[in-house]
Amino acid sequence: MASNEFHDTVYTCGPEDFLVQGNVEICPITNGNQVLETLGFTYPVDYWVGIVVIFGLFVFFRVLAYIFLLIQTARALKHNQ
Repeated sequence: MASNEFHDTVYTCGPEDFLVQGNVEICPITNGNQVLETLGFTYPVDYWVGIVVIFGLFVFFRVLAYIFLLIQTARALKHNQ
């Protein structure tokens, strides 16, 4: 999500955002790639990792829903006897 949000975005500094070093005013962040580097991300992001994580979450929630369905079915059968 960070890569999607910050990659190749352009930022401009307002007068209060500049850092002063000696007689030079420096804008600390001018683009989103600098933000990603600060956070330790590299571009391009390994998309396969994201796909595997999404697939894992899909399987996890399907199994969780199946377990809850089994529990509810057992309760309903017990209640109807």
